[in-house]
Amino acid sequence: MLKRFVLYFFHFILFKKTRQRILIFAMAGLILSSFALLVMQSVMEGLQKGLVDRSKYIRGDLQAILEEDISGEEMTKLVEAFASYNLSLEY
Repeated sequence: MLKRFVLYFFHFILFKKTRQRILIFAMAGLILSSFALLVMQSVMEGLQKGLVDRSKYIRGDLQAILEEDISGEEMTKLVEAFASYNLSLEY
């Protein structure tokens, strides 16, 4: 049944001498392009989500170079500030 309908539909579009053919072609083009856009957006969203998730797990190194000598109190404040980020401190 579906095969006969599809064959009739395409035969009607391609071989009948009506002006509706252009409208049907335009609607078919819109449906096809909408589907392609939906697929592209889904793929791009999946790729971007993977990139964002991967970037959250990147670990780096922190190196602090002090230009001048600081007191023990100020050094303690800096160490406590860095400790809140769960960093390993090396001297």
